[in-house]
Amino acid sequence: MPSGPGWQERFEPMYVVLSRALKNVGDFLIVERGRRLLSHLKPDHEQHVLKAWLPLDGHLDLVNRASAVVICGGPGLGQHAYPRVYPLARPLERIEVPLVMLGSGWWSIPGLPSQIRRPRFSRRTRRFFRWVLRRGAISVRDCVSEHVMRTAGFAEVTMTGCPAWYDLASLGQPFEAPRALRRVVLTTPNSRAYADQCLGLMAALREWLPDAELVCSLHRGLREDEFTGASEAARARKTAARAEALGYRVVNAAYDVSKIAFYRECDLHVGYRVHAHLEFMSRRRPSILLSEDTRGRGACEALGLPVFQAWRPTPASQLACRLPGRAATFAATRVLRTSPTVVAEVIEYLRREAGAGFPSMAGAGDVIDRTYETAMGPFVRAIPD
Repeated sequence: MPSGPGWQERFEPMYVVLSRALKNVGDFLIVERGRRLLSHLKPDHEQHVLKAWLPLDGHLDLVNRASAVVICGGPGLGQHAYPRVYPLARPLERIEVPLVMLGSGWWSIPGLPSQIRRPRFSRRTRRFFRWVLRRGAISVRDCVSEHVMRTAGFAEVTMTGCPAWYDLASLGQPFEAPRALRRVVLTTPNSRAYADQCLGLMAALREWLPDAELVCSLHRGLREDEFTGASEAARARKTAARAEALGYRVVNAAYDVSKIAFYRECDLHVGYRVHAHLEFMSRRRPSILLSEDTRGRGACEALGLPVFQAWRPTPASQLACRLPGRAATFAATRVLRTSPTVVAEVIEYLRREAGAGFPSMAGAGDVIDRTYETAMGPFVRAIPD
């Protein structure tokens, strides 16, 4: 990263933080945890938060007075990261300060090995990554993202984990197995393909834990708005109604990280939302994630946790993933087949783990602590002052 005599004099002790937290509460958690890392490790720097999905043209005076621009999390390693995901400025050189991508991730649907072996980035996106690495730095959230970037020729990336890994008060603390499963939170899937599977999971949890308080948490909420179409909102309301019929309390968790503060009072998370999973793991509490795509797989593998794949590969999905660009994702979701056995596998695993104190999850906290000391901490400290 840039340094040297006179560099610091051009800037205020301030960071511009770019957030892609639109509606999904998991994205708000990423930004909150990322900002806390900055405040903890760079306490002398003020922070100004801007919307990452909007161009920076009207804010370039502020941006160019900062020490750096920091992008917290997000799907920053996509095929069209620039300018589709991050419009930033055109040309990029109008941004005169270093840009740092903190815990960015790559993902694909459903996440077949062929997709990971042959990542696709547009010409503009490749130029963007090279520009960032010349002037700033990129850290990634998991080992899948690290592998993809290195395969694509960007070997300088650092695997720091996701900012959501780091609940600062829990660093160094041991895993805490609950004495009983009195309150359990279930999170619902992102893709409509898993709606029926999720209902089966709800019913199985209720059968296994007839006396527990069960909570159904919808990270993208229930209502139609600028970020949620009518059909998606209708599916969410249908899921909520089925959950209530099974005795679940339903929580609309969209837009506000305070809406998931009650997770701290829950004994277990089971479900599809990666950042609910990471929130529990960050506090050394048990969680089981059903993986919809490479986000889930990457999160679990990075923390040394078992991967429960919600889908199963088919010949049609293999062919779909060979299509170019967005066509691959569109086609793959249409030919996706859900796993007919994963719900039973999850319940059997939970029965076994709960009886033994969740031993397979105990090491995740050690991974988080070690990565903080060796990667995330040094990476944040190296952001220009």
